Formats: sequence, structure tokens, C-alpha cells
Amino acid sequence: MARETLDRKINYLLDEILILDSMIEYAIQGSINAHKQQDLEMAQQLYANIKVVNSKRIEFENECITTRSL
Repeated sequence: MARETLDRKINYLLDEILILDSMIEYAIQGSINAHKQQDLEMAQQLYANIKVVNSKRIEFENECITTRSL
């Protein structure tokens, strides 16, 4: 039973890291575009979105820590 729980948790974490990866990729690409176009509004929107990315990262790290104790 514990092995099944761990497997489910690992699969969940793999999905979450893919989501986080997409968010970071979007932020990087958007930053490049905002810089190339000198688009201040786009840069400000991306900067505001960084809070969401950081929140997701912290959530992911906490999930990893709790998984370690399984």
C-alpha cells in the first residue's frame, strides 16, 4: 500500500514539474519578446506573473519535502 501511495505522489510531482516548467518557459520567452519589442506593459505583466510562478515553485518544493517523509 505504501508503494502505491508513493508512486501516485511521484506521478503527481512529475505532472506538477511539467506545469512549472511551462510557466517558466512562457516567462522566459515573454521576457525576451518584451525586451526585443521594448514593451513595458508586457514586461510589467510578466513581472506580476512571477509571483504566481514563485508560489507554484514553493508549493512544489513543499510537496517534495512531504513526499520524502512517506
